[in-house]
Amino acid sequence: MLFDVDGTLVDSNYLHVHAWYRAFQDVGIGVEAWRIHRSIGMDGSTLVASLAESADDDTRSRLKDLHSRYYREMAPLLRRLPGARELLEAVGEGGLQIVLATSAPDDELTILRQVLGSDDLVSAVT
Repeated sequence: MLFDVDGTLVDSNYLHVHAWYRAFQDVGIGVEAWRIHRSIGMDGSTLVASLAESADDDTRSRLKDLHSRYYREMAPLLRRLPGARELLEAVGEGGLQIVLATSAPDDELTILRQVLGSDDLVSAVT
């Protein structure tokens, strides 16, 4: 069974909004938090292209780097959503394999997997 991690099993959406908001501020692009929130779930490149259409490649790259930095700084605030582990345990006990799906970059996925604390139940990640 396929499960999204970011924002589904781990409570991360508002941390992403905050990290993106700070990144956009740092490069001088004003983007309202509600617009960022509506874009959460997109991979970083798509989100940046959607919210900073006129930004050049260097700025887009810097935005993604800043987001990653701010997100990592806030990682201690991440929490597994209530019932997430129990859900995965029930699925595993039912004989199904568990696959995590995410568009998160590898460094963020590592953090999410640590917070989720369910690697013993996961068969694969895509």
